[in-house]
Amino acid sequence: MIPVSLTLRNFLCYGEDVPPLLLDGVHVACLCGPNGHGKSSLLDAMTWALWGFARAKNQEELIHQGQREMMVALEFNARDQRYRVERRHSRVGRSRQGQTGLELQVSQGDTFVPISGSTVRETELKIQGILSMDYQTFINSAFLRQGDSDLFTKAGPAQRKKVLAEILSLSQYDLLEELAKGHVADREASIQRTSGEVDQLRLEVARRPEYQENLTRVDIELRSLQGRLDAQEALVRQQWDALQALTGSQARLTEVMNAYTQFSDERNRLQNVLQQEQQRLNWEAFSLEQRVGELTAKVAQSLEANVEAQKLVPEIQALQDQEQAFRRDRDALSRIGADAQEARRDLERLKVEGTELGNKLSMLHLGDHQDTHCPLCNTQLGEESRGHLETTYEAEIEDKRNRYAETNQLLKELELKEKSLAESAGRNEVELTRRLTQLTAQQMDLSRQAAETPGLQEELSGAQAELLARRRMVDQAQFGQAERQQLAIVEEQLATTGKERTTLEEALRPLPQVKASYEQEMAQMESLRRQREPLAAQEHSLRELLSRSDRMEKDLEERQRAVAGLADEKGLFGELATAFGKGGIQALIIESAVPELEAEANALLARLTDGRMALKLETQRERRMGKGDPIETLEIYIGDELGTRSYELFSGGEAFRINFALRVSLSRLLARRSGAPLPTLFIDEGFGTQDAAGRERLIDAIRAIQDDFERIIVITHIDELKEAFPTRIEVSKTDGKSTFWIN
Repeated sequence: MIPVSLTLRNFLCYGEDVPPLLLDGVHVACLCGPNGHGKSSLLDAMTWALWGFARAKNQEELIHQGQREMMVALEFNARDQRYRVERRHSRVGRSRQGQTGLELQVSQGDTFVPISGSTVRETELKIQGILSMDYQTFINSAFLRQGDSDLFTKAGPAQRKKVLAEILSLSQYDLLEELAKGHVADREASIQRTSGEVDQLRLEVARRPEYQENLTRVDIELRSLQGRLDAQEALVRQQWDALQALTGSQARLTEVMNAYTQFSDERNRLQNVLQQEQQRLNWEAFSLEQRVGELTAKVAQSLEANVEAQKLVPEIQALQDQEQAFRRDRDALSRIGADAQEARRDLERLKVEGTELGNKLSMLHLGDHQDTHCPLCNTQLGEESRGHLETTYEAEIEDKRNRYAETNQLLKELELKEKSLAESAGRNEVELTRRLTQLTAQQMDLSRQAAETPGLQEELSGAQAELLARRRMVDQAQFGQAERQQLAIVEEQLATTGKERTTLEEALRPLPQVKASYEQEMAQMESLRRQREPLAAQEHSLRELLSRSDRMEKDLEERQRAVAGLADEKGLFGELATAFGKGGIQALIIESAVPELEAEANALLARLTDGRMALKLETQRERRMGKGDPIETLEIYIGDELGTRSYELFSGGEAFRINFALRVSLSRLLARRSGAPLPTLFIDEGFGTQDAAGRERLIDAIRAIQDDFERIIVITHIDELKEAFPTRIEVSKTDGKSTFWIN
């Protein structure tokens, strides 16, 4: 597995806006920064994305403080193919369980295609298959995790051997061992089953003489019974022929009765049709009679309306004459009103003129006789002129008074006449108008009724003619001619069918006796057949048993040969199971790999300790009692210039160098072995236990092994070590959130 890029959100100390970590092109890199700033969290993100495990006790602790969900996406190369895995986890309410989602994709061209399983567990198994190792194998070999550098060293022999077996892909031999054991069990079951079949076949073959004796006895009984049955079958056939003849007549009777029923139904139908047609014509005639009566009454009413309309003509004419007289009175009244209005205007004018003349006369009387002026032109008047004017004014005033009196008298006469005419017109004209309107409307209604008389008379004549036609059709039966003809044919067919029915019923009188006789003989024949059936079945069974005995004799020989073959196969698969087991090929592979691992570790340990330390790996030890085969194990023995000592007696720096040598050797072995493609090494801290010379040796060791790995990532918080690496991934934390960049 070669990591290519890492994208994370809300994972441990990393928040939302974190740039992707791009590792494509990076060979050896130093992941550096102060303690607690998130260096190891990046490797935890990778292991969590791939296997769902990290340093935390549970996934809830991996979510960034204050957030409810996290996500890690890792692109990596494995088996010459690029993959992308994305794992998500979110809290659900107050539940501590949460929800996890996992997606696996494979690169195809410029895109990724999903290849996830149907569940998270299925997808994890696919990832584990691609990587050819689980999380425990990874942290025991390729990942020197902070605080766990001695994980392999302190593990028990069985666990160490398990890790080594995973690296060497020995699990396939476990599968082969299980398959071989399964074949052994299958062969054992087949041997037991086939042996039982052999015993059963022997018993069956031994009964062959008994089957032959019984078959001879049954054949004699069958021949005797068959003779009796043949005679009875001949008698039954005779009875059957007689019954069939009568049965044919019975079938014909059934046909005749069915035909008679059909003809009867057809006759009833035709009679119903004719009856319904007659009812329809009667109903139409009844309706026409009612219509004729209604039309006769309407014609009489229209004729009477014409007479009544003529009676109204004189009265309407008289009222119209009165209306003309009233119209003339209204015209006169209008003229009188106009004359009265003119008289009122004359009275007003005479009144004004008289007043003016009186005023002029008063002006003459008020003036001095010596100094009198004309009221009109204001010229001075003499005595004579003044007297002449007075006389003239007085005469005109008198004339005005007379004319005023005459006009006033004329006005009174006109008003009296106007009042008289108005009262007369007001009393009679309203009543005349109402009566004239009533009579005119009545005359128009009667005239309209009278105008309908010709149409009603014509409609009445048509209805009477149609009524006469309907009565003639009913009285003379002039309807349903086709049905009447068909009814006559049906009546004739009914008579013919009835005669044939009587003839057939006479011929079928012996049928019950013949049928009873046939059934009696048939019962006797069936009784004989029933007696024969068990004997025939017994004969067939015995012949089958004899035939089966012949086959069983051959099968017995085949089964005996099969048991021998199965025993040989069982022995062969048993040997294969032993060979594929942990004490067989697996032990040999481990035995061949341990010297390589030991040589790799000692070469690196010598470089780290300047040749002062070496280790020894043993895969077997003698039993305490000294009896039996040696016990398979994987023990580690460490020696220096003081001799061989226990691992716990070495200092922290020495222990780290021992662990480093073993773990790097495991990783190199893992990188070289096919079936475990993990050419990547992760080293998380450990430099703090070394002095300056030890650190220098560790760096030299890393440089010495760098060509064996596609990618090496070393984590440290020691600043002076950063310069020893060509690529540095700087990590820092601000306000509780971490970020990184590549130098």
